[in-house]
Amino acid sequence: MKSEKPDFMASCDYKVESANWWEKRWTPGARFLRQQRKREDKLIGFAFGRQCRTKPPCRIRFTRLSPRKLDGDNLQGGFKHIRDAFCAAITKTPMSKCGLADGRGDIKFEYAQETGTFGFRVEVWNAGKVRKTPRRLQA
Repeated sequence: MKSEKPDFMASCDYKVESANWWEKRWTPGARFLRQQRKREDKLIGFAFGRQCRTKPPCRIRFTRLSPRKLDGDNLQGGFKHIRDAFCAAITKTPMSKCGLADGRGDIKFEYAQETGTFGFRVEVWNAGKVRKTPRRLQA
């Protein structure tokens, strides 16, 4: 298979953990950590999405970098909030409805894992139009 260069690629040294593990914790401290983790995931996903100039239809690959690998459902669950926020940013969906943006049929998702230090990478291949001017990341 021919390797294509992505139209957009960004990486971060943020540890992607399985969302399934967090859902089993029920103490108030665990609830606080789960909510904090969800906010962090959304901030990172939205920041990367704002930098991406590609519009749907597109193909997005989320790659987890870690010393150990996760199984398939935990891998996808770990990227849940990042995926939601990233898709909300590239489809210009308000953050209050960011869980709905990734349900469109014109965005295809792939997940991969590589061994290394903790982090993740987002790659986007364009199958549609590209925005004329890049958006600025606002602090």
